[in-house]
Amino acid sequence: MTADRRRTLEIGGRVVFVLVVLRVFPDVFWSDVHYWWLKMNHLGLHSLPYRDFVWEFPPLTVLPMAPATFLKDAVSVFAVIFATLMALAEYATLELLRARWPERARSLSRYWYAVVIPLSTVAYFRFDYVPALFAVLALLAIERGRSPATAVALGFATKLWPVVIGVVLVIERRYREVAISMAAVAAIVIGWYAFSPSGFHDFLRFRRGDGFQVESSVGAVALLAGARPTVDFGSWVVGLGTWRWVDPVTSAAWLVLAGATTVAARRRQYDPWSVVGGLVLTLMLSSRLLSPQFLAWGLPFVAVAWARDERLAGVAFGAAVVISVVNLFAYDSLLHGSIVFTTLGVIRNSLIGVAGVRLLVVGLRVRTVPARSRSRTRMSRPIAATSR
Repeated sequence: MTADRRRTLEIGGRVVFVLVVLRVFPDVFWSDVHYWWLKMNHLGLHSLPYRDFVWEFPPLTVLPMAPATFLKDAVSVFAVIFATLMALAEYATLELLRARWPERARSLSRYWYAVVIPLSTVAYFRFDYVPALFAVLALLAIERGRSPATAVALGFATKLWPVVIGVVLVIERRYREVAISMAAVAAIVIGWYAFSPSGFHDFLRFRRGDGFQVESSVGAVALLAGARPTVDFGSWVVGLGTWRWVDPVTSAAWLVLAGATTVAARRRQYDPWSVVGGLVLTLMLSSRLLSPQFLAWGLPFVAVAWARDERLAGVAFGAAVVISVVNLFAYDSLLHGSIVFTTLGVIRNSLIGVAGVRLLVVGLRVRTVPARSRSRTRMSRPIAATSR
């Protein structure tokens, strides 16, 4: 099969997949798109996000919502357009990875499709494939000796977490590029705040919220223990008004983990893809929010590890994705405390933890580099360096 024919089939298959999900799957999978359309279909000079109505996402997420302005009476058409844009972001990520490792493209593609099909039933209807694309672009830029500042800043402007890529720059002692990347992020924050101070504070209020989302590591355990969920800032949460100390503690624990990983990687040849993947997955577990679509953040890094013959992280992550989708089909039962589905939620998060820790172990397992060699780059580029 020619490359052009394969590409046509892969892209066309994604459009068909979007149509099937919208037609067949319960609305919990795609309802966010309808909700956003209601907010955005009246965009204009006197109706702007942040200034005139609450928009709970970073500024770059406004762009894929623009078609809503021209589709005021066609929410279904908008949903197809939006999901197709997200599918193209996911496909672009896959193409970048296959181009980076052409000799492992078949293995990478098989794993990718095994995971992306269930995951995309929800992730095509959210923003999360876009920051994953920018994270991959940033890592590829670092590998090529280029600045990742643009990709990091755009990733931050979509979902914040791609700033984790800066860890690789710190490990590599590329401090000038750290400064440039952080300056680009700061420019986005300053511009965002200048555009609408109240809108910026509304965003922070939504992110800070209260309680723990029922899918989060703390929320899943609390739900299993009998806590009853309620809605706060658009999410089903438990522990509303209590346990407020847990979130800063888990966030601090993740910062300690990131710092320790950075110190360890500086003394070794390391794999940046596995290290970043491990940090991203553990970051998800440390947060009070952990929606099923967040798993899209870790997909590129786990897929690369799988292509390099790392099976434990791949199987654990894939199983976590499947459980996430199963629990969405039974979301009402989950919220009403079904022992089966609440237990599955705890198992799902445990599997994410297994995958994250395993990626960190894989990324740091190369023996310490002799002192005379440490002035050279410590990135582990060859495929063999990360095989089992």
